[in-house]
Amino acid sequence: MMKRIFLFLSTVTLSITAFSQSKNVLKDPGFENNYNEWAILNAGDYQTEIVHSGTFALKVSQVTPKFSGAYQIIAFPQGISRVEVSGWMKTENVIQGFSPYWKASIALEIQDEYGQLAKGEVSPVGQQKGSTEWTYYKNSYEILKGASQIKVFCFLSNCTGTAWFDDLNVLFFNQAGDTLAEGLKSIKESKPLVYSKNQLQSDYLEMISYLKSHPAPNEFTSKKEFEKLSHLQFNKIKDSLNLTEFYSICSPVVAKVGCSHTLLIDRRLSILPASSFFPLNVYFENERMYVVKSNELVPELTPGAEIIEINGKPVSEIYSTIYNNIPADGYNKSGKLWYLNNSFSYFYALYYGAYDKYILKYKAFKREEAKVCSFTIADFKVVENKLYDSTKCLDANLCFSILEDKNTAVITIKSFVYYDRLDYFKAFVDDYFQKIKEKNISNLIFDHRGIGGGDPYCSSYLLSYLINKPIKYFDKAHPYYDKLKAPIGPATNAFNGKLFILIDNGGGSTSGHLNALIKYHKLGKFIGQETCATYTCNAASKNFVLSYTKLNLSVAQMTNVVDVKPMPKNRGIIPDYEIKPSLEDVIAGRDVVMDFALRLNERGK
Repeated sequence: MMKRIFLFLSTVTLSITAFSQSKNVLKDPGFENNYNEWAILNAGDYQTEIVHSGTFALKVSQVTPKFSGAYQIIAFPQGISRVEVSGWMKTENVIQGFSPYWKASIALEIQDEYGQLAKGEVSPVGQQKGSTEWTYYKNSYEILKGASQIKVFCFLSNCTGTAWFDDLNVLFFNQAGDTLAEGLKSIKESKPLVYSKNQLQSDYLEMISYLKSHPAPNEFTSKKEFEKLSHLQFNKIKDSLNLTEFYSICSPVVAKVGCSHTLLIDRRLSILPASSFFPLNVYFENERMYVVKSNELVPELTPGAEIIEINGKPVSEIYSTIYNNIPADGYNKSGKLWYLNNSFSYFYALYYGAYDKYILKYKAFKREEAKVCSFTIADFKVVENKLYDSTKCLDANLCFSILEDKNTAVITIKSFVYYDRLDYFKAFVDDYFQKIKEKNISNLIFDHRGIGGGDPYCSSYLLSYLINKPIKYFDKAHPYYDKLKAPIGPATNAFNGKLFILIDNGGGSTSGHLNALIKYHKLGKFIGQETCATYTCNAASKNFVLSYTKLNLSVAQMTNVVDVKPMPKNRGIIPDYEIKPSLEDVIAGRDVVMDFALRLNERGK
């Protein structure tokens, strides 16, 4: 029998051992006992090279953003009033993720007896980015009625780099200020996580009220049409729905706003091990799902095999449900397919759950006979992405190379998320355009496929190296970017040769702004696929948490528009040369877009 494995749908039974008063209630607070007390998520090693004290410390290192580290759950005793959490952390080259909260972190959740958030999200004990020496962090939290346990994290929170953790301390206090031992009761093993009709209706109406804070909620859907859909979905709410069922009711309403910065998510998914999700690497072509990487433990599913059912659900239904409800800017649908191909496992978990066993109906590559196979998630081992080439890359997102035989430079930027490391980003750009100037390079390939967005101060700085006269970046924007409403002049070493820009359907937000300006001012030729963003988008999102289900709703609060003549809002940036990889290209790992750019460059176009 298949079993759902969300951490928020079930929790392991804790074996509780009482501690004497006045003692740290954490087990193995200095990571000296080799994984016996802490649960490791995705990545984390006990090592001896760098420690704060003792023999060991926890080291977490990664080159791709995800939630990795260790956590421990401790039951509250009777009479608890306050929790104090402290610890030591050291960092090295930690690059913050898209959210300002995604850094190296000592953090916690205050949970009820079933492992659900009892107080919503609370401030972290400590967070850090960049490179820092051992630093002590401490925070205190009031414990409200209904809270039963604390979950303490030592994590890289959806960011990259390396962090070390050591000598953590958790103290429980009663109202009089006396310290308490760990709780003596066992946490309940599971709860049928369903909600009453009243709870779901309350959350739904909460969601609708938050959506009204959007700067243009009816730009792409009339108020009448939106209200009609809202009432239709509201009437689908009934008693005893689970989280995925409720999410499926809400998501069409959120998507109808037509804003990629306005979305409903469940952040609890982000702290699940990668092994909890649908494990196959798949690719959608013409609304059909194909396997692109094989696994020796499931030999039937060779690259090119078509999956037609997952756990009894037709792929056509799964595709339609997810695709139609992925938020997008206006009527631009190009980015929906990019998200499906790059984040299918996440979206599948949102709508259908995560399971410990999967039963698939499939067709072998170029065969018509349908067969059935099954596997458990234990059959798969999550493989960390390869380290970037440090001879060509400053980090995993910023790379540069020169093809001297072709008199061509290739600059690859996979992220503009350097909000608080702008000088770091600028140094990369300065350095490599200086090299382009010194070597008299006359052709530049700018590859920024898959960029979801980031800081306009990064994209505008790069733009200054691509222009030959002053231009204005923003026409309308958040006050923080008022400086970009004034003309930007060309950089000292601005490039004046032939420019080729590689784009795809993952180019959103700030990437769309930059592409619109390059297109409008005719600075280069675009190669690849239509982007999922254009000259305008709504951003500066505010986060809300629904009271009962604890789903997270992000709603844009401000419209940012670059200084170009209006372009169609229902389309992204259209390439001059449309190149789309085929299924065979994806399976073989061929970069047909880069190959075309190099051939075009050689032909002198």
